[in-house]
Amino acid sequence: MKKCKVLLTFAQSIDGNIAARNGESRYISESGSLSLAQELRRSHDAILVGIGTVLKDNPLLTCRSHPEETPLRIILDSGLRLPEDSRIAASASRVPTMLFTCEENLDSGLASRLREAGIEIQAVSRLESGLDLGEILSRIGELGVESLMVEGGSGVLSAFVAQQLWDRMLVVTSPMILGAGIGPFDRAGILSLDQARKPRVNEIRIMDNEVVWDLSPEESSGESVS
Repeated sequence: MKKCKVLLTFAQSIDGNIAARNGESRYISESGSLSLAQELRRSHDAILVGIGTVLKDNPLLTCRSHPEETPLRIILDSGLRLPEDSRIAASASRVPTMLFTCEENLDSGLASRLREAGIEIQAVSRLESGLDLGEILSRIGELGVESLMVEGGSGVLSAFVAQQLWDRMLVVTSPMILGAGIGPFDRAGILSLDQARKPRVNEIRIMDNEVVWDLSPEESSGESVS
């Protein structure tokens, strides 16, 4: 089975936050980087977010300019909290959608209704840090997913970094100061400088007023995603 390549991507302020302390994040990115995100979705087999992002932003997670090229949407939802009236659920009959949760949620009424809406629901093991990402990557790899784009939020990004389950990271830094906000890796378990991760810089470029960082894990190298 071919390994699923994982791209982590997010926009942040210059003080390293992906959201304000109250959770607002929608307008950190500018139009240029938003267009880049749309193009990245088109070039990946699947896109993944956590339930926190869905509850906060109610995203559609499609390719707006080329909806027919929208990748498989994957939601991590250990507590099965996906609203039946969310944009994800409402569009699941048209856009392939998969939800990973815990075994005890499979027979619930909500699970039945989400399946009727068109969402495929699978159970995976739960670790102390959350759903077993390694198991999820193996499952989707068996389905033929070779490239996965992870858009967040903080808990999901932290888990991929903590478990070293990523191959590329594309970070857009916007000229905005949020102060005491929410960082992308607040829950990665990094508490001191000697625990710091030091990704390899493949490329840095300017896009309008933003800086785009193309990174790889420290121990690897490779071609840029752009």
